[in-house]
Amino acid sequence: MFANKILTEKDTDQIRFSILASGSSGNATLIETGDQKILVDCGLSGKKNTWKAMDNMIGEVSSDQKFQFDMETVKSFGSMQVESFGVSHDAIEPMFYIFHNGNKKFVMITDTGYVSDRMKGHIAGADAYLFESNHDVEMLRMGRYPWNVKRRILGDEGHVCNEDAAI
Repeated sequence: MFANKILTEKDTDQIRFSILASGSSGNATLIETGDQKILVDCGLSGKKNTWKAMDNMIGEVSSDQKFQFDMETVKSFGSMQVESFGVSHDAIEPMFYIFHNGNKKFVMITDTGYVSDRMKGHIAGADAYLFESNHDVEMLRMGRYPWNVKRRILGDEGHVCNEDAAI
């Protein structure tokens, strides 16, 4: 999932990302520039993290610096700037992020119930984006989840379906 690459001067504006985990048990995405590595939404428990294996693949990952983002803010990490914006999801202050490195822009949207015009605008202007969708409506309706869970997932504060994400 991760291919290490040495940055040269002409590609120092690059932003790379690797999805390390995604699912109900936890999410983790590595965002990397020439001078920074940031783990986003590292919701995995210590039992599920394989830090030794990760160290072998990507070098030292420091978990001692944790940052809480407020909505509508910008934070700088070396050459990378990170913007945060609110999304519609049934969590405490759920957000999506935009990463800037030089003239490159990467948008990361997870856990949202619908795609707003604002999100569409940011995606349209991005060099790359990661967008989570996690269900087929018909499969969800026919599946084994109780109706209260199905309604939550299908609602505006739930999760985007695969079909809506493709539009």
